[in-house]
Amino acid sequence: MSDRPATLPWAFALVCLLASTLFSQTYPNRLDCWVPTREEHFAGTGLTIKSPQVAPMRQALLAAEDVVRGNPHFRAMPRAIRIRSTIAVGEGTPRYGQLNTNAYRPDVWATGKCDVVPGADRCCRDGMITMTFNDPRPFVRGAMKDDVIEMFEEPTLTGRVGGFPEYNGIDVLISVGGAVPWTPVTVAEYLEFHERRLQKSRAEATKNLSQPGIDPAKVQTAYENMKKIDPKAAEEFLANMRKLMAEAPARMEKTRASTDALYDRDFAALAALRASLSSSDLQRQAAVGEGPMQLAKAGDPRARSLVKMDPTFFDTTSANRIQLIRVNVGVHDDDPVSERRETMKATKQTLDYAALATLLR
Repeated sequence: MSDRPATLPWAFALVCLLASTLFSQTYPNRLDCWVPTREEHFAGTGLTIKSPQVAPMRQALLAAEDVVRGNPHFRAMPRAIRIRSTIAVGEGTPRYGQLNTNAYRPDVWATGKCDVVPGADRCCRDGMITMTFNDPRPFVRGAMKDDVIEMFEEPTLTGRVGGFPEYNGIDVLISVGGAVPWTPVTVAEYLEFHERRLQKSRAEATKNLSQPGIDPAKVQTAYENMKKIDPKAAEEFLANMRKLMAEAPARMEKTRASTDALYDRDFAALAALRASLSSSDLQRQAAVGEGPMQLAKAGDPRARSLVKMDPTFFDTTSANRIQLIRVNVGVHDDDPVSERRETMKATKQTLDYAALATLLR
């Protein structure tokens, strides 16, 4: 006969219950339900997201959603949630794809079914994960452009997440061969852009200065109308306007000469700067800052290097080939709900980026 106390099974059961309760409180699954995925129908002229031509991109987006579904942290918000994904495909070569997965608070849950109310995306989200396929533009900011070139501030590499580079502290880049979709803007390209901008500005100034001056017919009409109400004021008005019209040509010529002098000075400064630079200087990467033509000087702590989109990055022979994935997990350091902030940080660190990388082709 055992000499263990008869109460041990009851005590053991109580310990197990307490441990289970503590575990569930520490690692809760607060997912009420996963709302059926919403699929946007636009996919280009004559196509929908269900069209066979779009099927490879659609399947890749659904596979990416499965990666999100498999993350335990995203399902474990500090309060109960419902999750819904939205996928969309856009036209282009290659095509664009987007996945938005949102965790919704109970106050926007639909009643009686696994859904959320219309307009839930405008508020009331406890967490968000966004992925875009074949769209590098969210990585860049601060665009300057004309008809020849579009330039951006170079994204800042801020670390690695899941083995992949993170830029600007928010966006993870997964790409074929680890390539980036941007390339440096040279000093020569920047100065050419600056010259075109000066030329355009000068042309607009010249056009404005060539506009007709005061219209005598309109002056006479205004005078006749005023004379009916206040003859004395009308005479004073007419005298002043005749004086202004008489002085207008000389005043306009003076303004035109002053404007030309300012532009001549700017073009001369540009030519002098270009002449002072060697061939290697002109081919180095441009950076804006405090310096002539807003070019940063060496050692400028506020210099912002410039890039442009690499026109050779994408293989355009296959519309559905995925060559770049941007992953943005909504982590906000100033989130007043600390549990939610930490949950989203854990989600970002544990998302299966390697599985996403298998979608690249």
